[in-house]
This record gives sequence, structure tokens and C-alpha cells, in this order.
Amino acid sequence: MSIKHTILTFSSSLLCAWAISAQAQSADSVRWIGEKENAAVWANIRADFLDELRPDDPVKVAPVLAYSYKYIYRIALYQDLALVIVAHLESEGSKYPGYYSVFNYDLKSHTRRAIKGVEVISVFKFVDFVRLDAVAPPDIFFTWLTCTECEASKVLSAFHYDADKREWSLRTWDADKNIWWTSESGPVIWSDVSASDTISFDCVHGFLGTAPERAFGIRCRAVTESEEGKRSITDITGQYTFRGPSSRLEIVNGEKKTRLLSELCEASPKNKLCKSAAVRASNK
Repeated sequence: MSIKHTILTFSSSLLCAWAISAQAQSADSVRWIGEKENAAVWANIRADFLDELRPDDPVKVAPVLAYSYKYIYRIALYQDLALVIVAHLESEGSKYPGYYSVFNYDLKSHTRRAIKGVEVISVFKFVDFVRLDAVAPPDIFFTWLTCTECEASKVLSAFHYDADKREWSLRTWDADKNIWWTSESGPVIWSDVSASDTISFDCVHGFLGTAPERAFGIRCRAVTESEEGKRSITDITGQYTFRGPSSRLEIVNGEKKTRLLSELCEASPKNKLCKSAAVRASNK
């Protein structure tokens, strides 16, 4: 066998191995699937979700608002398990945002289970797939509002895949009872302060480090004013680290806080808190 033939054979073997590895990685990754490219999967899920998609009977649900238009909003696929998001609207074309419900759905057994904690959420918005574990698929990060037509807060949450139970669940976040913007569903990253004694609430946040040792950093600054006109400022910086389905919150100060904020502001230089920090630094 010639050297040239040996090199070509070795190169072909490497290319083949890479292709097989890429296919396996693609098949084992979580991704959103469109209806046009995955018509059969969408059709099967829509058929198995007839109960969830059936319009509300106004008489049966009264005095609760009836939702007459429901549809499959998005589907995320991981192996043979789908995460299915169902949208509920008062009527087709309604300007009222309605709400969303999220389910686990097994493509093989055709079984579905509502995911606890996200049976009714408002204004669902996908953020990103973020890998937090070397062996698990990426978490599905998203934001949602605590209510609509009220003083809402926007919460950052995530779906975490449980390999033992073979299902998606809502990630649990460490919460501090003395820090109002923390919750078990995730940190508040924005809040409507129009009808409260809070004058402003600003946050800068983002993911830190590289996979699979990623953390989430957040700094929130709230300014409140009492009826007597006395102002109070709360400025807290925290870092969440992740292990399995849980998260641990650490309040950081000193040099660690400086490094964390530097990394956050490098990614979000136009953030109000980063601009203020830059101005103070330039005046020193």
C-alpha cells in the first residue's frame, strides 16, 4: 500500500468518525423543532393534546375567564422526549397575552405530564440553551412575567433535564428571604415599579465562565422612597452556581464582586449600572 493511499484512507476514517460523532451529538442535543421540517411529530403531538387544545366552555369555567383559542406554541426535542408549550388566548387574534402551559411528552408512549410550576405562566420568552453539566443536555433558559395588566416582575427560569426520571423539570433556585428579588423559580431581572414606593430597580446579569463550570452573576440596585421623602438604596451582587437540578446563591463582595461586575459589564457595557460604574471610575 502506498503512503498516499494510507494517508487518504486515514483521512477518510477520521472524516467518517467525525461525521458519526457529529450525528450522535446532534441526535443527543436539545433543540427547538419547526412544524414545516417536522410535520409528523407536530401532527402526533397535536393529536395527543386534543384535551389541552379544546376551547374552554364559558359556562363550565365561569366566573373564570374562558380561553377559546389554544395552540401548540413551541416544541423542544431531546432524544424521544419533547417539551411542549401550549398557548391559551381569549380568542384568536386577541391582544390580551393570555398564558402558557408546559408539558413533558414521550414520543414513544404518547404520554404527557404537566411540568410542576409552569402550569400557568404569562409572556413566555426563550432566552438560550446553556450547558451547566458535562453529561446532561443544556438547560432551557426563559423569562416570564408574574402577571399581566398589573405591577409585573420578569423572572429568569430554566428547565433542567432529569436523566433518572427522564423528564424536564423547573430548576430550583436558591432564595434568600431578605432579598426580595430572589425566588425558587429564579431571580427577578426586571420589575414594574410604577405603583410602588420603589423609584427605580435596575439589574445587570449574565452567565460567567465556560461550560460545564458556568455560573450566573447578577447585581440589582433598588431605590425606594418613603412617604416622608426618605430614600433608601439596596445594592446587592450575587452569584449562582449550579449542581444537578438545584442552584446555590452566594452574595459576593470585595475583589470577587469587582471581578464579577467587570465580566458582566464587559458583556453589557450599555447597561445603566455599568455606565454609572464607568463614570465613577473615570472621576477617581
